[in-house]
Amino acid sequence: MKIPRGDRKLVYIAGAIILVMVVTMAFLTPKDTDEGTPSSYSTKKRGGKAAFLLLKQSGYNIDRWESDPVELPVNPQNELLIIAGPIQYPDRDESNSLRKFVSAGGTLLLAGTWSNDFAPDSHITVGKYRGDWSECKPASPTRISRGGPISMSGEGTWEKSKVLETLVHYSCDDEPTVVSYMVGKGEVIWWASALPLTNNGIRDKNNLNLLINSIGEGKHILWDEYFQTPDHEVMVFPRIVKWALWLQGGAFAIMLLITFSRRSGPVIPLVPESRLSPLEFVDTLGNLYQRAAAAQVPVEIAFTRFRQLAARRLGLFGTISAQQLAQAMMMRRLVADKNFPARLMRCEEAISDPTLTEKEALALVQFLNEAAETLRQTSAVPQEKRNAGDTPSSEPLPKRAAKSDSRAAGSH
Repeated sequence: MKIPRGDRKLVYIAGAIILVMVVTMAFLTPKDTDEGTPSSYSTKKRGGKAAFLLLKQSGYNIDRWESDPVELPVNPQNELLIIAGPIQYPDRDESNSLRKFVSAGGTLLLAGTWSNDFAPDSHITVGKYRGDWSECKPASPTRISRGGPISMSGEGTWEKSKVLETLVHYSCDDEPTVVSYMVGKGEVIWWASALPLTNNGIRDKNNLNLLINSIGEGKHILWDEYFQTPDHEVMVFPRIVKWALWLQGGAFAIMLLITFSRRSGPVIPLVPESRLSPLEFVDTLGNLYQRAAAAQVPVEIAFTRFRQLAARRLGLFGTISAQQLAQAMMMRRLVADKNFPARLMRCEEAISDPTLTEKEALALVQFLNEAAETLRQTSAVPQEKRNAGDTPSSEPLPKRAAKSDSRAAGSH
């Protein structure tokens, strides 16, 4: 359907506005520098989805914990709660719930936090700064440190004055980075950094071994998501979003004005489309033959029509061969081209030629149409001779030849 000129201008204007908006947003949108947090949903550099899926696919009984710590299991002897890199701190009730969970027999794996409110009787402090890939060596041969050296980041450490109350598994520059201690019937395992279980850090050295050894066997793992969600999410629109909204609003206003002006102009009736499509059938049939690679079919149709027309005009059989038909037309001087018989015979051969090309088929069909037009313009037997009975055109040539032969035999 052809688009009117006025509508085309409107489409061009709208396309130009959208293009300007896309280019502006591409150049002004700030790059995403957020590396993520150790959430089991995050696929960013410091996300934790890789570790979560790895444990799940390895057969560990692991689920996400998105509820308040108050709802933790009452009998957690086989429960292990992982709190990694939390972005909010617990209040008094939540802290007491975590203490009850551990005291009742649960295991708390706490990684990468500064707050002492998560783990009961914890003593976290600031130590020397460590880069992302600082090596921490085993401090004692335990089930957690049997995997070998690991990498830690940050500057969190355990107070050295409280080391006697804990079991130190790893240390970096003589500062404890992985410790564990008992609280009631349960256990607390503290990591100075959540790097070993992040998407980027789990591949380094023996960090995966640290995670597996800390979890142990036969426990139901709860991966905390409750402390990964802010208490109050404030929606802040970046400057680029505000510009995009303004541009969209302006574009909508311009289109509204253009639409109103067009509707307020003179009403011109639409030109009714013709429901007759004489070439639609031809196009459809041609496309069908082209897909089927059947170039010989149009030649067959044209040759059959030409032969039937010639049979009616020349008084011949409808199944006469191309050679006999060409001879009959040459005898009646309907054609003067010496190549006419050969071309007509080629039309008959092309009907059963699967290698016929479209170009040759088109030339043969044009030749047959021209020959048919010649027959329509020229009558082989004038009406006066038919009335006089000189040439009985109603009888085919073979029958007339047979009668003449019998007459000749009778005269002898």
